[in-house]
Order: sequence, then C-alpha cells, then structure tokens
Amino acid sequence: MSDDAIKIEVKDKVGYITLNRPKQLNAINRDMSKRMRDQLTEWSLDPDIGAVVLTGEGRAFCAGGDVSEMAKGSDRPRTMEESIDHLRYGQEMCWVLHSMPKITI
Repeated sequence: MSDDAIKIEVKDKVGYITLNRPKQLNAINRDMSKRMRDQLTEWSLDPDIGAVVLTGEGRAFCAGGDVSEMAKGSDRPRTMEESIDHLRYGQEMCWVLHSMPKITI
C-alpha cells in the first residue's frame, strides 16, 4: 500500500484521517484498516487530541470495504479461531473510537 492511501495530520488538538483512494471511492483495504486502527489507538491515549475527523478525498467519503481485495481470499480456509480473530480485529476500531474521551460543549 502506498503511504498516501491515508493522510494523517494533527492541527489545533484535532486529529485528521483522510482516506485518499478517490479512484476506488476510498474503499478501505486491510492495510488502511490497520493504519487507521493503530493511529486511533495512539490518539485515544494522547491527552492532547481533543477530537478526531475522518474524511475522504474526491467525490465519496468511503465506499466501504475493498471488495476486490476481499474477493482474492486466501491460500487456505481459515480455522474457527482465525475467523473469530478476524472478526474481533474488524471491531477493534469501533472499540477504540468508543473508548475515546467524549467532548462536551
């Protein structure tokens, strides 16, 4: 994955994540998902980050998951444990976002 698929910036205590695959309507692949999850985890522990903005370049915010990558599959079927780990991994970004401090105005 190109490092440009996700742009990360902090300005005035606001963390910005910009999905940058406009030709694919910013469909999220595995590498992008991992990078976002890792960044959100870092920011969730940083008291200097007061808010997070998630946005996308081009005409679409995000088309969802990158189905062309999903269609490739893997070389072998997953075990039950691997399937459970895969589902848990997919939920971690939601858990991190939920655990971030809330802003009251």
